[in-house]
Amino acid sequence: MPGGPTFVLVHGGSHGSWCWERMIPHLDHPALAVDLPGRAGRPGDLRRLRVADFVTAIIEDIERADLRDVVLVGHSMAGVSVPQVAARLTDRVRALVLIAASVPPAGQSLVRLLPPHIRATVWVTATLGRFRPLPLPKALARRMFCNDMSEEEREFTLSRICLDAQRISVEKVDRPPLPVTLPRTYIRFLRDRSIAPELAPVMAANLGGADVVDIDAGHNGMITRPEEVAAVLNRLASGR
Repeated sequence: MPGGPTFVLVHGGSHGSWCWERMIPHLDHPALAVDLPGRAGRPGDLRRLRVADFVTAIIEDIERADLRDVVLVGHSMAGVSVPQVAARLTDRVRALVLIAASVPPAGQSLVRLLPPHIRATVWVTATLGRFRPLPLPKALARRMFCNDMSEEEREFTLSRICLDAQRISVEKVDRPPLPVTLPRTYIRFLRDRSIAPELAPVMAANLGGADVVDIDAGHNGMITRPEEVAAVLNRLASGR
C-alpha cells in the first residue's frame, strides 16, 4: 500500500507505551504506541475495565490515525485483546505479531497460562480483592520482568510499572477466527519468567497457527534486546 506499513504497538499488563521507547528508533517504518485505558492520561476505571474496553481503545487509535496498512504488535497481556482487533480490522491489518504474549483459547482466561507462583498472586489479588487495583509487589515485578536486565534497565522499568485492571487477568476471552491469509508470528523470549517459553507452541495454536521466532531475552526483550526485536518486526513488515 502507498507509504508503507505502520507498526501499532500494544503494551502488556502494568506497562504503558513507554516500554517501546528503546525499540522504536530501530524500526524501519512509523510506529504508533498505544496507551490502554487507565494510564498515561487515558481515562479508565481500573476496577471495571474489561478486555472489550482495551479492544475498543486500540481500534479507536488506529481509526483516529486513519491507519490502513498495519503491522499489529502485542506484548504479554495484549494477547487477550490484539487478536480480537485483528479479527475486526481485517481490511487494515497486514500482519499480526505477538511478543511473549499470553494467548488463552476461547472461553479461558489469561491467569491459567501464568506460572504457578505468579498465577496464585494474580488470582487472589483480582478475585478476593474485588478487582481493586493494587501495586505489583516489587520483588514479583523484578522476577517477572527484569531477570536479564542491567541495573539501569531495571530502574527504567520498575520506576514506570503502573496499576492495572485486575479483571482482565481472570476474564474469559473471546477468540474470533482470524483470516486464513493473515500472517501470524509469535516471538518467544527464551529467558522469559512470565510466559514460559515452552508454551509458545500452545500460544501459536491458540492463534490458529503462527510462526515462532526465538530471541534470547527475558520478558521485556523490547527493552533489553531492542535491535533484535526490531529486526524481526522489520523483516515481517517487509513480508519476508
